Amino acid sequence: MSNNKIYLFLLTIGPVQSFIAQARKTVDLYAGSKILTELTKTGVESIGRPNIVFPYAKYEIEKDWEEVNSLPNRFVAQLSGTESEINQLGKDTEDAIRAKFKSVSEKALKNARIPTFPAFKQQIEQHLEVYWVFEEIKNNDYNTAYSNIQQQLASMKNVRRFKQFNEGNGEKGRKCSLDGERNALFFGESTNSNYLDSKWNPFATIIEGTKLSKNEGLSAVSFLKRMYDSQSFPSTIEIALKSDIENISGEPLKTLNEYKNIIFNHDKIVSLCLENFTEMNCNDKQRFITTFDAEYYYKENITEESIPNPYQRQLILEKFIPSFAHSLNTRHYALISFDGDSMGQWLSGEYLPQDISLLDFHQKISICLMDFAKEATVIVNSSGETIYAGGDDFLGFVNIQYLSSVLVSLQEAFKEKVNKPLNQSLSFSTGIVIAHYKTPLNDVLNQVRRLQMNAKKSFDDKNASGLAFMNRSSIISEMYCKNDDLILLFCLAKAFKDKHISSTFLFKFVNNCTPIIGQLSDEFAFLAQVSILKVELKRLMKRAKSPKADWKYIEEAIYEPLVEKILLQGFNLKTLETSIDNFASFVKMAEKIAGELK
Repeated sequence: MSNNKIYLFLLTIGPVQSFIAQARKTVDLYAGSKILTELTKTGVESIGRPNIVFPYAKYEIEKDWEEVNSLPNRFVAQLSGTESEINQLGKDTEDAIRAKFKSVSEKALKNARIPTFPAFKQQIEQHLEVYWVFEEIKNNDYNTAYSNIQQQLASMKNVRRFKQFNEGNGEKGRKCSLDGERNALFFGESTNSNYLDSKWNPFATIIEGTKLSKNEGLSAVSFLKRMYDSQSFPSTIEIALKSDIENISGEPLKTLNEYKNIIFNHDKIVSLCLENFTEMNCNDKQRFITTFDAEYYYKENITEESIPNPYQRQLILEKFIPSFAHSLNTRHYALISFDGDSMGQWLSGEYLPQDISLLDFHQKISICLMDFAKEATVIVNSSGETIYAGGDDFLGFVNIQYLSSVLVSLQEAFKEKVNKPLNQSLSFSTGIVIAHYKTPLNDVLNQVRRLQMNAKKSFDDKNASGLAFMNRSSIISEMYCKNDDLILLFCLAKAFKDKHISSTFLFKFVNNCTPIIGQLSDEFAFLAQVSILKVELKRLMKRAKSPKADWKYIEEAIYEPLVEKILLQGFNLKTLETSIDNFASFVKMAEKIAGELK
């Protein structure tokens, strides 16, 4: 008689947010996502793809498993065996994941032609957090087993396991530029010698080339991401300029091609300088920059430090950049992050009708979310680059010129790929940051996550977006709205761009209305106040419109929805509170976007 039983098995790999989000360059971000996907795939293969319930790996067996670029950091499997066999399988799967991480890290060292050393090995071994639990499915009760393993996993994570570095002595000295936690072991060329002092860091290693910047120090984990052998990933500058470059033509395009092919080609730049500068000497020839970087598209980045040779620098500033500077002038890009609303409740079966089994729902929603992830990747990659698409969880860069169409397409794809086949009404909330290319990437990542979480809290039924516009160091404007109202935001931005209406109405409206907003004692006074604000807004918008603009169109397409969907969101009939802050931020956001649109 067989002692085999049916078990539900849950495994999760972490840390996720810190591993991905701790990034100074877009390639760090992308590599973190790819590595986590590799680890999840290793775990899935160890458990056996046919056993996976969520994400539904049976679906992928019929397709090319190697082409799966993004997976969640956790999976649920249904396994048959004895308790000791399932326990051993869990240990073997964790060992396989850790071995894969070690293999990937050693490959990074090999690419840099550096032998493994103790400090590197210790940081790698202590990074991963792999948790797994399993529960017998008794009486065919999948729901109870799923609920129990979720609770068990949460309890395990509350008791965090850790080991001290350096045999309990900890780490001292310069910390990693990315994670700020571990000792920096690898440094860029020309780094301050104080950072390389062998007294506190006997393993400090200089990395030649452009992978690490001057004075940048990376820990083993951060170095792994920087050196990860993956496809090249565009920088924030290349994302910001994507539309500009696609639309450049004629003489500016010709000059741009010459710029990249001549100015940064050693033999050609030497010849060109000798032709233009008779005073150039042999020593000057040794100081040319021969590797093109996207930052050289902008005049502000052509400095003595970045281009030390004065002749090369003079040619760039006088003969090349003036020819295409007016065509390549976008400085901002968009970062989008979204995830499903109330996914915990959906996956626990809280929102499901009685006639749908939780197991069937898990398998079906997995297929739907993977279909959506693939479609979302296609949508974003047509005008930007995807970092990861794990189903209901997404992060990607978008060129600002295409932001409106991308957001609309994502909403439509979610309805078509998820809600329609499930016959349910799921939604997702979004964080969007429009950032200057020089804004520290880590700051942008922190803000986009914060906006996404705040968007969920801003509306009872969620399905919302939070947007922020950042300059180099801070947020200029921040607002929240329902996802469907993003169309209104870009409609208003287009009206500003086309000069059909001036944004001056906003400042007059705020100045005129702020004095009348105050504590209210009854509903009648509250409604009277609302009415005054609506009339005043209409009056000021009429005055701000261009003589050639059609007021009827502006009234129907902008004013009325602006009042109903945005202005009135700040009014609360229960508490008799009135606020126009988010309304003002909404209009200001539209004005900022208008300034970036071509």
